[in-house]
Amino acid sequence: MVKVAGKLVEPSEAIRVLQQCEGIRKVVVLPRVLHGRHTQMIAHVEAEPGTSPDTVNTALRRELPSHLIPAVVMRHDRIPMTERGKVDRQLLARLAPVPWRGDSAVAPRTDTERFVVDKAQEMLGIAELGVDDDLWRFGLDSLGAVELTEMLARGVGRRVDVNDFVGASTPAQIAALLSGDTVAVSSPIVDFGMGGDAPHMFLIAGAGSPAVTLRLLASELSANWHAIGVEQRLFDADGEMTIRAAAQRSVRAVRDVQASGPYCLVGYSWGGLVAHEVAVMLREAEEEVSVVLIDTGNPTVRAVREWRDRAMPISRRVPRRLRTIVHRPAVYVRQYVGSAKQFWRGFRVAVRAMRDHRPRVFGGPMLVIEAEDSSTGRMWEAEPMLQVVRVAGEHDELILSPYVAAVASAIDAFATSPKAADPIIK
Repeated sequence: MVKVAGKLVEPSEAIRVLQQCEGIRKVVVLPRVLHGRHTQMIAHVEAEPGTSPDTVNTALRRELPSHLIPAVVMRHDRIPMTERGKVDRQLLARLAPVPWRGDSAVAPRTDTERFVVDKAQEMLGIAELGVDDDLWRFGLDSLGAVELTEMLARGVGRRVDVNDFVGASTPAQIAALLSGDTVAVSSPIVDFGMGGDAPHMFLIAGAGSPAVTLRLLASELSANWHAIGVEQRLFDADGEMTIRAAAQRSVRAVRDVQASGPYCLVGYSWGGLVAHEVAVMLREAEEEVSVVLIDTGNPTVRAVREWRDRAMPISRRVPRRLRTIVHRPAVYVRQYVGSAKQFWRGFRVAVRAMRDHRPRVFGGPMLVIEAEDSSTGRMWEAEPMLQVVRVAGEHDELILSPYVAAVASAIDAFATSPKAADPIIK
């Protein structure tokens, strides 16, 4: 068993699928810890000449949930063996994984592309990365994207926004941003590019988090929805930071994308309070709207007030995923926030905004998805059309694999027919 994304998984599932692929003679799947951040699985396969990597990758995506798919599949003519005739796992673990591809990796054509490829290989710990390779496919995550932007900025003196990685996911596309003369316009809206012409679903990020943190959730939603991220930065220059002010900014951003309803809103954590207030404002404007809150508490409920005011060590007050960010200040704080002082000021601002907010009754279709160790759903019992679903995982794990799949499934089921189900609390 290997712990991946906080959950014990069995490499034998990936081995089973790979062994069923035509042309695969032998399979070894090994865990690898990437920069101390998270564990990946690397699949080493012994394949006959002419075996198609596209067929193998398609089988993995078809048969396995995302958290069980190896980050890299590496082909060998022969799997290395020890003198005793056993798989040489120590040798395999020392190898820099080389992605198995049908064609050769496209080599860098400019100095900037070469620099981006070098830094991406360093970040992802792989070799022979091509300029047209999708970095998300080879293990990039939202924290890795933040770190990569910092590495690139130090080298070329020009910074890309972390959310640019949503649309520019290859070294060639990133190099074009670094080399271009255009200046990016800061916007709270990030189009995840999934869903085509399907109806919009607006995903509202937590306080201070880049919209790219919800990319995995967007990718897990069904093709019936075109996911749009709405960012909630804590350090906007336009002044007031209250839940209502944030909601007013979000309403403007949402209406710029979609002028009229029906609207489907999803908010995570602190962003859920904003999503709820946005839903209230849109309903007051006589728009059709439904809203999903992902483990968002109601700040007027006594349990939430007591949690907020209780004196606890900061290491307990900050979720595990956020602690990972705080322990890498040169990466997250400097690149995305500006300074550690600004970070903690923003954290206090967010807590104060939550403390002072008094949610109004929305009255429309509403789903609360609560973590397994919380009771946030019952905090919203004043809502007449409330549905509550509990999923596995802690609060900060719900937008990560493997737990995000269940979250996306609950959202899909609710958003497809939000008025069909009777109010329910599970």
